[in-house]
Amino acid sequence: ENAEWDTHFKMGLCGSQPLTEEEGLIENALRIGQRLSLAADNHEILVANLIKKMSDIDEILDSDESVRFITVSEEKFLNTLLDIVEKNISDRNFSVKSLSKNIGVSRPQLYRKTTSVAGRSPNRLIRDIRMKRALELLKEKQYNISEISMKVGYYNPSYFSKCFQEQYGISPSKIAT
Repeated sequence: ENAEWDTHFKMGLCGSQPLTEEEGLIENALRIGQRLSLAADNHEILVANLIKKMSDIDEILDSDESVRFITVSEEKFLNTLLDIVEKNISDRNFSVKSLSKNIGVSRPQLYRKTTSVAGRSPNRLIRDIRMKRALELLKEKQYNISEISMKVGYYNPSYFSKCFQEQYGISPSKIAT
């Protein structure tokens, strides 16, 4: 049986400065770039404010509908949001309500800000992050599907497999083998 992958182009462009002597420029820039690409819509390039300030990229790409510039406050919100979700990824009880409480905004405000910055609802963002992590774990081939489902907050492996199939168009068992 041939499995077709539903692939999409998404990109995040960022620049960075080392936060500490231990954390290098490249590692921080990669982390931010990955987060921006996660927040980008399909066929979209999400550009960090630092890149916009350091170059004429906004003049070059301003008319391109596939490019979106993110403000400093939006980038900060996105990083805080993703830090909280990643920290709680294995907690099956972690929800939009938990996220709202942890980030310190009302659920309607969280919904507005998340859809504005990440292009999707908080619930969908949490699911996308869980599925992305599950895919990474599946590729490592160190855990079985039941273990991976629990590591990403799904305590029912069948439901996890259904969600994974919906997300990527392929069963996790096809990747695990």
